Formats: sequence, structure tokens, C-alpha cells
Amino acid sequence: MRGEADPERFVERWAAALPDPGRPVRAIVTFCAGAAFADSLRRACTGPDGAPALITIDPTEVGGELLWSEFTAATETFRPHLDERMRADVAALSDILGGSDDVLTVAERLREEQRRIVEHATARAGMPEHLRAMLCARFADYLGYLVAAARAPGPVERAAVIASADHPLPRSVSQ
Repeated sequence: MRGEADPERFVERWAAALPDPGRPVRAIVTFCAGAAFADSLRRACTGPDGAPALITIDPTEVGGELLWSEFTAATETFRPHLDERMRADVAALSDILGGSDDVLTVAERLREEQRRIVEHATARAGMPEHLRAMLCARFADYLGYLVAAARAPGPVERAAVIASADHPLPRSVSQ
């Protein structure tokens, strides 16, 4: 996951998919953890007409709490299919990883735990191996994206921020 979690890898891929250079990018809209990539993407999209505007919707700072929340969401449907031992392992995991700020280590551990849970539950349910592999790969990719967002340089500057009423804003966003 270490090499996959390089923020520039995402920005370069997105910038390569931009339309014809003759068509300027006027605005970049990001959501949630994607706000972390906004400034780098703006630089990649800056053309002769200047830099595009930035709009961030519910910008989110990536940390252990967000990773745990996403892990919980990704494994929730499998929990009824877990035996008591696996349920206890998942409960203990919260205590082990709860306070860690080492996003990469937490992500790597959650990736492995999600794989164990999916393999255990889907084997018990008789799900084909290729579907298990797909579920695990998608979650691993998502964790790589979140770790890259956590590693992205600095706060977003000069962005219009749209926040839901119940969405906590990251410290980097002035209120």
C-alpha cells in the first residue's frame, strides 16, 4: 500500500485524463477526502487563463477515526456471518487501533482485517472466490486513496467550502 498511497499518483492520473489542453478547466469540485488533492490538481490544471476555482464539499481530514468508520461500513453486512471468535477479534481491533495517528499502519491493518472478515463470511455463505477477491481489492484501493489523501501536502487554499450542517470541518478550514 505504501507506493499506492502516493498523492501525486492520483493527481497525475487525473490530470492525464483532462480534456484537450485548448479547453481550459474553470473549476475543480472535490468531495470529502478528495479535498486534499485540490491544490495539486489545481496546479496541474492551471493554464494560460489562470488557475481554476476550487469548490470543496464536506472536506474531511483523513485520520484513524475516518479509516475505522470506513472499515466498519465495509464489513457491516458480513458481521452476521461471522462466528463468535471473529466478532471478538473485530471488537478488540477497535481498542488496538482506536487512538493511532499512524494512518498507513492503521490502513494496512484494516485492509488485512477486512480481507479476513470477507473471506471468512463469504466462505461460510458459499460466495465464489472471484467476488471475494473483488470486494477485498476495492476496499484496499479505497484505503490507498484515503492514505494518499492523508499524505497530500497542506490545506486547500482559496477554496469555496460547502459543508453539511452536521459535517465537522477539518482544522485546516477557517470558519
